[in-house]
Amino acid sequence: MQTKPQMPNLKERLNSNFREIALQVRPLNHGVGATFIGSVNGAQAGTVIYGYYNMDYRLPNGDYLRIIANHNKSIPQILLFTHDPEKLKQLPGGRPASLIAECMRQLNSYLSRSNSYAKPRHLHQEKKYQFAKQCLLSLTELLKEERNLSNHDWSGQEKLRTQVISLIEHCRNQNRLLANTPIVSEGYLGSILYKAKQTAQHYQFNRVFPVSRIDQLDFTEVAKNFSTDKKPCFVWDSEIHIKQDEQELNNTLRVISELYGFTLPSSLYNIPANRFERLGAFFNKLYKEARQLANHLSKAQPIHEKQAWTRSDGLTLTTIKPYYRFRGLNQVGHSTLESLINSITHLNQPCYITHSKEQAYEILTTKANGHWVHLPYENQVIIRIKNNMIALRYFKENELFYPMPSGEDLVTLSHLSKKHLFLPEKINLQFKAFLSSIPRFFKYIFNNLTLFFKDLRNDFVKHIHSEHAGKEEQVATKKPVFLKSIVDIMIGHGLLKNGQSLEEFIQEHINNNNYIIVREEHAPHLTFYTNPLHKVLNIARHFAMFFVSKSEENPLMGSLAMLAYLYGGGAIIAPEALKAVLLKLHLNGLIAGIEPTQKLGKWMSHGTISEAISAAVIYWQGIVVSGNLDDFFMQAVVALRDNPAEIAIILSLALGLGYGLCKAIPVLQKEMGPHPEINYLALGAKGGAAIYDTVMHPGDDWLLGTIKWFFKGIATLGKIILSPLIEAHYYGYPGFLTGIKKSAKLSRLFLKQIGVAILDLLLSLSTVFFLEIATMLLHVPFRGLTDFLSRSLGMLGELKSIGAAFIAFAKRPGNQNFLAGLRLMPLYGYTNPLGTYHKNPFLNFLINSFWLIALPLFQTCKNFIFLPCIDTFFILTRLSLTIFNPLSRFVAYPLGLAILAVASIWDETIGPAFRLSAQLITHSSNWIEQQVGFIKQFFLSKIQICRQYLYYQTFAEDDKKLFQTYKNSDYFLESPIRIDQLEHTAANNSQRFLNVLLNTVSPSEPLLAETLPSSANEVHHAALFVKQGQQHNPSETLNEKSLSI
Repeated sequence: MQTKPQMPNLKERLNSNFREIALQVRPLNHGVGATFIGSVNGAQAGTVIYGYYNMDYRLPNGDYLRIIANHNKSIPQILLFTHDPEKLKQLPGGRPASLIAECMRQLNSYLSRSNSYAKPRHLHQEKKYQFAKQCLLSLTELLKEERNLSNHDWSGQEKLRTQVISLIEHCRNQNRLLANTPIVSEGYLGSILYKAKQTAQHYQFNRVFPVSRIDQLDFTEVAKNFSTDKKPCFVWDSEIHIKQDEQELNNTLRVISELYGFTLPSSLYNIPANRFERLGAFFNKLYKEARQLANHLSKAQPIHEKQAWTRSDGLTLTTIKPYYRFRGLNQVGHSTLESLINSITHLNQPCYITHSKEQAYEILTTKANGHWVHLPYENQVIIRIKNNMIALRYFKENELFYPMPSGEDLVTLSHLSKKHLFLPEKINLQFKAFLSSIPRFFKYIFNNLTLFFKDLRNDFVKHIHSEHAGKEEQVATKKPVFLKSIVDIMIGHGLLKNGQSLEEFIQEHINNNNYIIVREEHAPHLTFYTNPLHKVLNIARHFAMFFVSKSEENPLMGSLAMLAYLYGGGAIIAPEALKAVLLKLHLNGLIAGIEPTQKLGKWMSHGTISEAISAAVIYWQGIVVSGNLDDFFMQAVVALRDNPAEIAIILSLALGLGYGLCKAIPVLQKEMGPHPEINYLALGAKGGAAIYDTVMHPGDDWLLGTIKWFFKGIATLGKIILSPLIEAHYYGYPGFLTGIKKSAKLSRLFLKQIGVAILDLLLSLSTVFFLEIATMLLHVPFRGLTDFLSRSLGMLGELKSIGAAFIAFAKRPGNQNFLAGLRLMPLYGYTNPLGTYHKNPFLNFLINSFWLIALPLFQTCKNFIFLPCIDTFFILTRLSLTIFNPLSRFVAYPLGLAILAVASIWDETIGPAFRLSAQLITHSSNWIEQQVGFIKQFFLSKIQICRQYLYYQTFAEDDKKLFQTYKNSDYFLESPIRIDQLEHTAANNSQRFLNVLLNTVSPSEPLLAETLPSSANEVHHAALFVKQGQQHNPSETLNEKSLSI
């Protein structure tokens, strides 16, 4: 019998038709949304709306949590509805509209991760935690100062930037001093502080609006000023704040568990801080996920119930019902706490009351199953079930007692996003979505440019008729056709008043509702200039940052990488000179690598310079990756696992783009060498990613933005040259004189803008010396050399830590027999290739004939080649680990004892001298870098102030049109599916919004979903959208009848 609280068994139990997932508390509501994909050649081409599976929980104080497993994403979407603005401050996510809040957010991510480490933490982990916490407190004091800054107080902005960088650098210096200790590195804190410093260094302040509390995600004033008859409900959406960051998702679940008093999830705590332990845990997790995928692909396992309909308008609706069901306690209200406990135990046992868990365990140790102890001050009960102690938290609302889910329940549900759709379903949906997005991209480009050219024409006409009173041409604005069609549908279903636009409809219902979308008030900063010269400079700096950022973040690895770069280039350009240098340095072993390096260069490229660059870059990248090999490998595997089709599409686009560039530019083709495929990928890598992103998420990016910039300049020249002649045609000689005056004024402004843009380009070029060249020279080789010396001396000064590390490695807990649990892949065997693949008999016969020949051949190769190789690899890996595991312990333990024996004398005699030398070197290099940083920041501040002044004097009026203030309606207009997701949560007496829009062809057309049986009642917020004239009663209940599957 266990005497400590345990979570229920969370393992998945297999059933013949579905898989049961055990939870402590089941979701209150859950349902499935369909995926919509328009046919490529149909009327709905370009329509892509991914489906999802939602799971909802009620939270204390009227709050609500929704977890959404989207079909196209591996990380779930979290929707938190809360009435407490203080909770929002602790949630993770970017704060792009506030420099201070964004830096604080990054430091908070480290504190959250540190809190998840195994307890008790080591001494150096506690010190790092205190360093970060002190830096966070110092930044907190600057929040008010940031809000008080005017948007035109450029000196104040640069002073604030300098203060932030100074605070971050002070924390980095403390962390570097700590890294002199053996087996301690700068670690994750060093990486976070570097990113925070880069954020501060390159941050662009808003040029129109000052920073507000909402920009810092502080909604306390909003809650105070809200109307008294309503209580605001803040909606925090992870798609806005953390997107697809798994680490930030874990932080979110940890924060929510702590805020609402859930039982903390053990899988998110006791995380090893050691990077090698984390790598081992990652491999273990990857192996389990691979087994789950194999089980899913095996014919003996349950599969998704997939239903697809193709409507007459070409729109395909695909509903994928989950292959799992939930098992656990229903989150329904009970009139008494005894009734809640009896629903779990099905026994009527008496209650004991105490004030500590220890006393509760002592009482239940001698009691039978079904007995329970109440801890009223913690809103928690301890129940004895099947000789286990189960801790259950609850909350009371509207005189009813509700069970609270555990933190582990949230983690289990969040992991369903990865298993909700496995690899075949993901690849299928992603390829279909990409193909369907191609016509949408061209349609978006056409519509956007059409509107743009109309705006240019209207602006040109307005310029012609300006200063001629009473004769300005009135331009009638037309609503987009697609919005008009939606409006007609909504009017027909009683959702929209006559003459009301979709935007007005959304805004009206938001104003009548108590929802407030949690996001910054003002849009993030925009770049100063969008002309091609500035863009080329930005691209060049982006590529340069590959070298600079790695060297600045880790100077030691950056210095080694630069030496490898020089070695690779020198081996091809000047091999004899390189040999002479290596001989003088007594590095004779490296001479043998010169000839293989030359062969590598010739294999990749053709021509001395090209071969040298190829070999040098390969060596540089190899050193950089090896310095962080574990994270690089994990990120690569996660990307391949979660987005296989996306990566395949990007690689294909990159290969095609690189091949096309080489064919279009013969000089490039000559440099490719005998195996040009790798260089094709390298040339087209960034372009392929940009093309994919442009097609899937079209906007004013590099393509459309450049086109608009070009034609806007043409329009301006047309105003200057042609407008006097046109005005003469309309207004005669007086009009010609007026046109000449306007052209002269516009010419001066146009020339001024060109001159300011050129001057800004020169000022931007001058920052290259401070941001790239000076940084590179400071960290490579100076900082790299001093880091190497200080850490070497630190290791020699404290051998005891090294010996203790070997002893701990030898005594590490772990499995001694890795062959236990070994089983072969469950995918062996043959399947029947015959089936119904098409409605047309002839086409079905052809497809069956093809599969009758191809499928047996493929499955024969699978059964006798592919699967045996995979199983052999796993067997050999397990066998190797079983053999090397005890051997490594036998070697490490005596080595650790020997080092400890030497350390008992060394550390107390000669060791202090080495430790003092290491401290002096680190302090000196920190001081030098600090002084150089002050000088660098002084000049950068002056340059930035000058750029801001020039831009304000020339483009101030245009700038005001670009920046905007976010409204709640923008949240829904950016992605209309959000209307459905929130309405689906809140509405209880109306059809789903997308259902209404889709049910327009005929009554026989398939709708969004079917209904689920009712399982729970819920009281929640007012409906977001209801029919006109329909009164919504907020006290009415929402059950699973309104949530479809």
